Amino acid sequence: MVTRLGFGLSSAPKIMTQIVEKVISMDSILTGSVSNYIDDLYIDERAVGSGIVRDHLQQLGLEAKEPERLGSSEGVRILGLRVDKNLKWSRDGPIPQVKEGQLTRRDVHSFVGELLGHYPRAG
Repeated sequence: MVTRLGFGLSSAPKIMTQIVEKVISMDSILTGSVSNYIDDLYIDERAVGSGIVRDHLQQLGLEAKEPERLGSSEGVRILGLRVDKNLKWSRDGPIPQVKEGQLTRRDVHSFVGELLGHYPRAG
């Protein structure tokens, strides 16, 4: 079962993402069981309960909303992405391929944008 734990943003999304990643990494149990994306945490409740995650965040000054159960044990769809039961992110469509021939700047930017859409944690 995957649970989403939202916490809302009070600062720039990239900054908050880094802060939450650091806070989660401070507990070895949470590191492999919690995946964060902007202002949501996705928790593998087979490994750790959402209450434990909320308590950990609260001890370090971060508040979280009430947990929201998502999907089934097989996985869920979040932000147009598929998240499987092991918290692996993917898109349903194929990864884009580079066009043959000479590429324009627009072609390169378009390709990179499509490619990064398959990897939500790419920076």
